[in-house]
Amino acid sequence: MDILTKPLNTYSFEEIESFVTEKIPEGDQIDYKREFPKAADLSRLVAAYSNFLGGVIIVGVECDQDTGLPINAVGIPNDHHEEFVAQVMGNVTPIPNWEFHQTNENNGKVICIVRVFE
Repeated sequence: MDILTKPLNTYSFEEIESFVTEKIPEGDQIDYKREFPKAADLSRLVAAYSNFLGGVIIVGVECDQDTGLPINAVGIPNDHHEEFVAQVMGNVTPIPNWEFHQTNENNGKVICIVRVFE
């Protein structure tokens, strides 16, 4: 599962679309979100990843809630997502090591990837 180790800044919207077709289910180290969750919910997920093995949160991917399988890379509007993530990280104690990447636009939408380190 390259998404756990490959540099995030190398991922494009199209590569995430391709990744979705691999049908890798959500689990201990990967989570799909249709859109950014509320700050408190994202903080809990970040804390869980940082206290375990680390993980990747991919925002802009629709997921089947029953199976945990990704369905479609739908994207989210291009906005100030990194600022939001930075604020969330600042609310987690201790502040985890993390990376953020926003893909190129595809029809005005982007996909955001947040990697949280152990």
